Amino acid sequence: MTIIHEAQANLKADGVPQWQDGYPDEALIKADILSGEAYVLVNDIAVIGYAVIRQTPEPNYTIPLDGKWSDDVTPYVSLHRIAISSAFRGQHLGQIFMSNLLTWTNYLGFQAIRIDTHPLNQRMQRLIKQVGFTYNCTVCMDGNVNDIRWAYSLALPITE
Repeated sequence: MTIIHEAQANLKADGVPQWQDGYPDEALIKADILSGEAYVLVNDIAVIGYAVIRQTPEPNYTIPLDGKWSDDVTPYVSLHRIAISSAFRGQHLGQIFMSNLLTWTNYLGFQAIRIDTHPLNQRMQRLIKQVGFTYNCTVCMDGNVNDIRWAYSLALPITE
């Protein structure tokens, strides 16, 4: 949970309200692990990154508030809860981790990938764009129109 707590603190320091209400909590991280959706980035001695690849449709993506999905494809995967240890900030490990997640997604047989982030989360927006995602629409979290996210998609090439 250290990586998650560090990410929460970084978001707070950046003035981003995302992840400031106890989300994600330990129970959710355990559920990610037990479901087989959790992935980690490891260096020589420690886990330094965490993310989720969800292979089932994301309910929050069903009805965009504005815009539309450019891919409008199913099945798709969605990436969630991406975090890198603060001890490794500035080393571009977010790009490496995202590249690994995209490669694994392709290996799993998916070409369509979706992701969302808070409109104030400029670090994540920059990372998302750097690895090739395109902005598509605005979605709301759990039906709360006051809790919006910018949503992006990426189409990977088909591999045989």
